[in-house]
Amino acid sequence: AGEFHPQPEWCENIPHPVEQSRGQTGSGDAFSPGWFDLPLTKGASATLIVTAETDSPSFGVPSSGSPPKPEVQTFEAQLLRAANAYVVRRGAGKTVIAGYPWFLDWGRDTFICARGLLAAGMVEEVKQIVFTFARFEKDGTLPNTIHGEDASNRDTSDAPLWFGIVCEELAALTGAKLYAATVDNSGPTIRDVLQSIAASYAKGTSNGI
Repeated sequence: AGEFHPQPEWCENIPHPVEQSRGQTGSGDAFSPGWFDLPLTKGASATLIVTAETDSPSFGVPSSGSPPKPEVQTFEAQLLRAANAYVVRRGAGKTVIAGYPWFLDWGRDTFICARGLLAAGMVEEVKQIVFTFARFEKDGTLPNTIHGEDASNRDTSDAPLWFGIVCEELAALTGAKLYAATVDNSGPTIRDVLQSIAASYAKGTSNGI
């Protein structure tokens, strides 16, 4: 009982002063494909479902004329589906697009949300995330952002602390053998990384912690 009206509109150089104050891009473009006309009678409602998923249930009206009941999902199932959309591959491991839409991996946000991923049962995913960041540990610091193999942005004081908490919770689920696991084939162990963070925080790190 509605209609979509295609009316492409492209707006350029929209200012983003708040983002610019954070050191991010100060302007951006926006695109609108059109608009919807959804007439409603008094007391009526309309539901607009927008998705990029290919396996979403169909909400079309069958030939019988009666609309189907949408698939009912628990709140937990919806959260898990949403979380899965942000866990991505990075090389042989995995990471989280925790800063979407402004940036990709973001150290502190990654490990804050990793605790939620553990609660959701995504243990193997979190293990790979831990190893992905651990191999970039240097003198007690972890990257704030990762761009390919460039992990030079280390302006974060709490990402290594959240990393330690996630390692503790992950070890509680998988066993203490986690601490003896090497970050990569010839690299340090998770225990080595945690010890480096603790020692460096005590004596001071290169980024001023």
